Amino acid sequence: APHCVRPLGAAVHRLAEECVERRGGTLRSRFPAPEESLKVVLNRLHVLLVATGLPILTACAAPPAGPDAALPIAAVIVKPRAAAAADDVTRTAQDRLGRDAGVRYVRPLAGGAHMLYLMAPAKREQVPALIERLRASDAFQYVELDSMMKVQ
Repeated sequence: APHCVRPLGAAVHRLAEECVERRGGTLRSRFPAPEESLKVVLNRLHVLLVATGLPILTACAAPPAGPDAALPIAAVIVKPRAAAAADDVTRTAQDRLGRDAGVRYVRPLAGGAHMLYLMAPAKREQVPALIERLRASDAFQYVELDSMMKVQ
C-alpha cells in the first residue's frame, strides 16, 4: 500500500480491535446484537473515514518536501573497485563530481554495484560528461547510465 494509505489502514485495524475482544479462544462482539454491532461499527468507520480521509488524500497529492524533493536528472549504476558501503559510494561519487551535480543513493544492486541518482544542479545535457568523469576516476570499475534495453 502507498505510504499515505497506511495510517488509514492502521486506524481501521484499531477500530476492529476495539469492537472485538477475545474470550475463551473465540472472538465475540462486545455489542449485544449482531445488527447493532454492525451499525455501530459502520457508523464509527464512516466518522473515521470522513475525519481522516481528506488529510490523507491531500498528503498523497502534495509534492514531497525537503532537500531530497528534487527530481533526479538520471539514474547511474556504479561498481566500486573495492566493496564499499552506501555512504562511501555516495561520498566518492560526490567528491568526483564536485558542485556540478548532486548525488543521492538509491539502493544496492547485485554483484556489489549501487544505483545513484544524479540531481540538480546538473542538467540532462551534462549527464554524459558527468558519467565520463566518474569513469575516469580510479574509484569505480564501471559506471553506466541506467536505461531500458531493447531487443531489435
